[in-house]
Amino acid sequence: ADAGARRMGLPESDIRDLRWAAYSHDIGELAIPVSIWMRAGALTERETDAARLHPYHGERALASLGGKGEAVAALVLRHHERLDGTGYHRYARASDLSPAARILAAAEAFQTAREARPYRPALTDARAAAKLRTTVREGKLCPDAVEAVLACAGQPARLPREADGLQRR
Repeated sequence: ADAGARRMGLPESDIRDLRWAAYSHDIGELAIPVSIWMRAGALTERETDAARLHPYHGERALASLGGKGEAVAALVLRHHERLDGTGYHRYARASDLSPAARILAAAEAFQTAREARPYRPALTDARAAAKLRTTVREGKLCPDAVEAVLACAGQPARLPREADGLQRR
């Protein structure tokens, strides 16, 4: 997340907040029963609702620190949001997602895909990158944020379709 933010040219204050949000983004999982996180099968509707509240719990914990914790908390609240409003828990859309929030969502999605879960094996870096690029094509993740994160993770860079409003030809 930090390297992706630097690659995208974010201000140093945003990079600092993003770094701390990346370190603490799942702190809200502590408010959710462990049995939900360890379940190998599909979650019930109630379990899904509880799990999807972890960004809220994380935001509340960090916002209580005040000061600089509030900016970090705002990013933690949005780490599962998607550009098209299909994320959670607030169902925010692109207009409510800062560049830092978009980078955090991309970095979190890439790292999560590379980790084994009780309900699925870990993906290779290349498969995780392909999964993120599919999510970009679906309009869920920011293409610039995804490519910045993937480039910093050592994945082959994709050429932008258009640069400064010009087509490649």
